[in-house]
Amino acid sequence: MPAAGLFVLAALTAAAGPELPSGLAVEPFDTGYELTPDGTFQVVLRYLAPAIAGGAVPYEAVVADLDALCAAEGIAAAQAQTRAVDEIVIVLLDRPVPRGQPDPAATQYIAAYEPVEGVCEWL
Repeated sequence: MPAAGLFVLAALTAAAGPELPSGLAVEPFDTGYELTPDGTFQVVLRYLAPAIAGGAVPYEAVVADLDALCAAEGIAAAQAQTRAVDEIVIVLLDRPVPRGQPDPAATQYIAAYEPVEGVCEWL
């Protein structure tokens, strides 16, 4: 995380993950709100998806899942903020990785979106 940025984690309650187009099982891991050095305000939603470990499920197979997570949970998280959200970032992790900590052995799939009139548009 850049030194000038601010990242705040929100507590998540234990809950089953949403149903996704691919059938991939995910579990909410954490949600954070970040003000980047350039002034961009992001909502970052991270999910555990053990099945992606080692690329066993390729990125291309989960693109629709990333889109679905943004459309449902990302937009809701953005709309819950009192400040306008510039970007929604969806992350799938094969294992828990602390935010901002490198873990070369971890598989992580990331997609960034701009919320436009309640819809996620790829950045």
